[in-house]
Amino acid sequence: GKGLGERFVKELLTVVKQRLKRKAVDLFVLSDNYPAIRCYRKVGFEFLDDYEYSLEFQGKRHPLRKMRYRFEDQK
Repeated sequence: GKGLGERFVKELLTVVKQRLKRKAVDLFVLSDNYPAIRCYRKVGFEFLDDYEYSLEFQGKRHPLRKMRYRFEDQK
């Protein structure tokens, strides 16, 4: 609630762009992790598709969504 996640993600994106020279960053987020989704969207991540991926963990399936951030010079 204090914007720390947003600041952390922005800092990571800065490092990725400067050091790794990437054009975009993809990630998977749990479909029901609304605070994380809100944070990623504030930073500029967008959902890639409507396909729902899944992760099996401790015998249970967890739905995931794929998101992508494109750096400004790549949009």
